[in-house]
Amino acid sequence: MKEKSFRMGTIEATIWSNKTKPKINETERTFYTFSITKSFKKDGVWSDTKTLMVHDLPKIESLARMCREYTELKHDEF
Repeated sequence: MKEKSFRMGTIEATIWSNKTKPKINETERTFYTFSITKSFKKDGVWSDTKTLMVHDLPKIESLARMCREYTELKHDEF
C-alpha cells in the first residue's frame, strides 16, 4: 500500500508499506520498500520512467535519504 511520496522536480520517491503473513505464533509485521520514478512529457502526454540520468543523482540521493529517515521514524513508533 502506498505509504508516502516525496518529490523533487520531476523525480518522485514513493514508499510502500507491506505486511508479512504471520505463521502460527508470530505477529504481523510491516516492512517498507520504495520506488523512484521520473515524469516526462512527450507529445503533450505525461508519462513516468524508471530510467534516470546521471545529473538526476543528487535528487535521487536526497530522496533516498528522505525515505530512509521516514521509515526509521516509523520503525521507532513500533
